[in-house]
Amino acid sequence: RMGMLTHCVPSKPVFVFQVPSRKHLTSTLIPQRESNITSNIMKMLAKTRSVCLTLDLWTNRQTRGYSGVTAHFMNDWTLVSTMLSCHRFRLVCAAKH
Repeated sequence: RMGMLTHCVPSKPVFVFQVPSRKHLTSTLIPQRESNITSNIMKMLAKTRSVCLTLDLWTNRQTRGYSGVTAHFMNDWTLVSTMLSCHRFRLVCAAKH
């Protein structure tokens, strides 16, 4: 049985993934990804004739408020929804019970 196992498992890994450092991730990889996504969204929005926007406000479990803006539009007869922004909403909004 061990002989068969040695033939099935390669002696050296074919692909070794190296986890990027936190500095490289935050200073290079995430900004590059954000730039690519923003560019793709801008290209799609430039080709569309109309856009619907929705605004959403919510609080998390720690009662921190957030606001988000989402764009909805058609791209090649496919409905596309993409978040344009999501920010912390720093106003105190507390209802009395």
